[in-house]
Amino acid sequence: MKALALAFVVGLLVSAACASGPAPTSAPAELHAALEATPDTARGASLYSTCAACHGEDGGGVPDGSVPRIAGQPARVLIGQLVAFRAAERRDIRMQHFTDRRHLERAQELADVASHVALLEPRLPATVGDGTRLVAGGDLYRARCEHCHGVGGHADARTGLPALAGQHAPFTERQLAEALQGKRPELDAKHRRAFSRLGPEDARALADHLSRLPPRTAPGG
Repeated sequence: MKALALAFVVGLLVSAACASGPAPTSAPAELHAALEATPDTARGASLYSTCAACHGEDGGGVPDGSVPRIAGQPARVLIGQLVAFRAAERRDIRMQHFTDRRHLERAQELADVASHVALLEPRLPATVGDGTRLVAGGDLYRARCEHCHGVGGHADARTGLPALAGQHAPFTERQLAEALQGKRPELDAKHRRAFSRLGPEDARALADHLSRLPPRTAPGG
């Protein structure tokens, strides 16, 4: 009788563990799993309905830059950022909430939603800066960024290079400011060194320049 009771209790514990879903994995392991997963784009479209509340149905973000344009970014870039948010390597209270395991349970869901976003195209142009330091912004980009990000600042789905062109200027400026303040710990040492030599006016000029570069019409993959 005791053996039967013990088996029953063990069975309940196993059932509870299965019902709670997979245990959290390390960020590198989850990143690898998501990149290796075969995405279900149709399921990703369903999952994106939560994201659309802020990012827009077309992934175009908000013109004031409070929410970025994410449409057409390569899936591997999007997956990397989703993992960074849910591992608290990158901090934003909204993103940390909506990338948690209640909304995107497993690495598979990360791959699914990223594959959908990579196919989106925003309907409206990006918000640009005031244009007062466009020449300086272009010079800065050519000197500091063009070697890796290319003349047009376009995404590279193969290498995971993000799209810089056509992003809302206020958003890019804010991200550069956070990097200058050391609030982007997930950035590699090369980027941290490059940003350490920028001032606030440089960040504004660079963001304006990037906002005016035309994005590729073909979505990232």
